[in-house]
Amino acid sequence: MSRSSWFASGLLFSMVALFLWLGFWQLERAGQKEQAVIEREDRGDDALFKLTGSEVDAEQVRYRQVGLQGEFLEDSQFLLDNRKHKRVAGYYVMVPMRIEGSSRAVLVNRGWIAQGNNRKILPHIEVPSGLQHLNGVVRVPKSHGFRLGEDADAELRLYIDLEKIGESVGVEMLPFVVRQQSGLDSEDGLIREWGQLEQKDSDPVMHYGYALQWFAFALLLVGGWVAVVVKQRKEDSVEN
Repeated sequence: MSRSSWFASGLLFSMVALFLWLGFWQLERAGQKEQAVIEREDRGDDALFKLTGSEVDAEQVRYRQVGLQGEFLEDSQFLLDNRKHKRVAGYYVMVPMRIEGSSRAVLVNRGWIAQGNNRKILPHIEVPSGLQHLNGVVRVPKSHGFRLGEDADAELRLYIDLEKIGESVGVEMLPFVVRQQSGLDSEDGLIREWGQLEQKDSDPVMHYGYALQWFAFALLLVGGWVAVVVKQRKEDSVEN
């Protein structure tokens, strides 16, 4: 086998190894999504947990239903970008709530709102003032290894950084987000159909499909390599 053939074979099997790794990674992601669905269903049946502002381990309350009361920090509301509902572009409306009788606050996801025809014009959403009571479900924000620099006071953001939010508002933030389910004004125009809003992010079937795709690519490469080798050996045997 010539040097170029060795190089081509090495490159091919490197790609096969990469495709296999991607396939198994997608299987792992599917398993994580399935486990999250089970955990969410199990914890959804737990008794309502009341947030008082005391220190809470995020993992202990992940997916649990919680109740809280406090006041929204009205000047700190922002929109979380790139959120879709029924294929319509939009935003999550996020605002910190200072918990009554506490020096801590928790970030509340009030719901989804459509983007509008002009992306440069952000929707205006009133922030309820005074003492508010609401129920919601705890979600822990995803960690992002690499982030573009963002203004902690920006009205439109791509990520949730609770530490920066706390520094910006001057209040210690609890290490999770509460997705509002009830309470406040039900006619505020915000959509809280969380099952539909998060369907794509929580569906393990999508990851199984991606895994099958990567494994198929690997199989095609190996099959193509075998076909070329067999053909080459037949040609060599004819010449000899």
